[in-house]
Amino acid sequence: MKRELEILLIVIVSLLFLFILKDIDFLEVYYLINNLSLFYFTLAFLSCLVTFLLWNIRWKNTLEKLIDSNYWYLLIVLFAGVFINTITPGASTGGEPVRAYFLSKKYNKPKTELFGSIVADKFFNLAVFLLFVVFSIVFIFIYVEISPSLKILLETILASIILSSLVVIFVLWRKIKFKADWISEKFYKLKSIKKHFKTSEKFKNYVNKKIKNFLGVFNSIILNKKKFWFGIFISIIYWLFLYLSSYFLFISLNSQINFLSLIVVVTLSYLIGDISPVPGGIGLTEGTMFLLYSAIGVSPSIAIVISLLSRMIYYFFSLLMGGLSLIYLRFTLK
Repeated sequence: MKRELEILLIVIVSLLFLFILKDIDFLEVYYLINNLSLFYFTLAFLSCLVTFLLWNIRWKNTLEKLIDSNYWYLLIVLFAGVFINTITPGASTGGEPVRAYFLSKKYNKPKTELFGSIVADKFFNLAVFLLFVVFSIVFIFIYVEISPSLKILLETILASIILSSLVVIFVLWRKIKFKADWISEKFYKLKSIKKHFKTSEKFKNYVNKKIKNFLGVFNSIILNKKKFWFGIFISIIYWLFLYLSSYFLFISLNSQINFLSLIVVVTLSYLIGDISPVPGGIGLTEGTMFLLYSAIGVSPSIAIVISLLSRMIYYFFSLLMGGLSLIYLRFTLK
């Protein structure tokens, strides 16, 4: 059912994209790109770069007591992970195990513990992102006239976020231990696993030990007040710089936009991209961004230029820098 809804979402966005695309004056698009302010475009580019530098600062802080990490090496590992996130489907999750693997190779630490720190770091970013999502939905309810069907959809998303947040808070504060016995029993049927574990009980104990290591590190970071508030603070600054990157692009085209409206557009576009089955949300994020900019009154020509340029800047770091970082790590850590 989920798969069908994701495909339906892609079809709807694509059709709307094509419908608005017919009204675009491509000569105007060419004129806009040819006359954009290089100074403000550079600021947009640097703002995006700052988001990665801030992300790395936050991640280094979560790793503080686990490993004595080098900032620049961590940045290379971060870019490699972002590259994997961009080329794999899902909500940017493919790169986390890769980051844990390279850190484990470098610092000789258990991958499950390192993975726990990475997920904790992701938690901070996700918590702030969800706050912006809630803000965006509330903003639409108050200031934008929407259809009843869209209202129901947004209410469902909002209720899901609130419910999920309550569940996470309950689990964290009660420190409930997660038992994966049923998972162990399923995977023990694989021949490759039976080769390394004589009995299902030994495999079950192994899995539970790994999960305990993961949760131990994750909880120790999340429940540490200093790390928690530092992570939340850096995440807020991270998202503000991400929004500023698009805002500077508008200025570079000598166009104006309400900053709160821009936050709503960028936030919801990233949300759609994250829940889509498309690797990295490529195409769907840009399409949603273009549609939302057009919906709030931005001319189609400017909307498509901003949408494409903002994502091209991001892909420069995630694909080019990320790809080079992954190649570097593969050759230096054998």
